[in-house]
Amino acid sequence: MTIPGRFRQMIGYVDADNAASLGLHAQFGFARVGLLPGVAYRYGRWADSVMVKRSLGPGSTAAPLSRR
Repeated sequence: MTIPGRFRQMIGYVDADNAASLGLHAQFGFARVGLLPGVAYRYGRWADSVMVKRSLGPGSTAAPLSRR
């Protein structure tokens, strides 16, 4: 799927313990690109977040569109 315009990447952050959400993101073409340990304090503990991203169209394989 290609999204027209200047958008190249979609980035998200998912709670590292949320296997269902991580699985859903993977089904839609998101790749895990980073781990942010202890960035959120929830329910009385520090939680890790997983950074995920998905290329939209050519992503990082093509030059950006002209801004004319």
